[in-house]
Amino acid sequence: MVRLINPLTETIVIDDIPVQCKNYTGPVTTTEPINDLERCVRNTDSPLAFLFILGDLTDEFRDNLQKRQEELTRQLGREITFEVIDQDRIAELYVRSISQRAQWPGSAV
Repeated sequence: MVRLINPLTETIVIDDIPVQCKNYTGPVTTTEPINDLERCVRNTDSPLAFLFILGDLTDEFRDNLQKRQEELTRQLGREITFEVIDQDRIAELYVRSISQRAQWPGSAV
C-alpha cells in the first residue's frame, strides 16, 4: 500500500493505495497481474491501484486490463483506475532519480 501526498500542502490525497510489482521477460500476455489488481481493489476502498511491471505489454494485455477496469467500475459502483507503470517509465524514473542525486551537494554518484 502507498499513500499519495500533495507536495504543496503535505496533506494526504489518497491513502492505502494497492500496489503490485511484476517481473516478466518478453511479451506479457498472462492475466495474472490483472487478477491480482482486481483482488486488491475488491479488498480496499481505494479507487486506484498501481501496477509496476517489467516485460513487453502486449495489446491483448492492455485490452484485458481496460476491460477489467470497466467491469470493476460497474460491479463495485465506483470509478476504478488501474495505473500501469511499465518498464520504459520505470527506467525514466530511475534515470531522473539518479540525475537528481548527482545534482545534490556532496552526493557521490
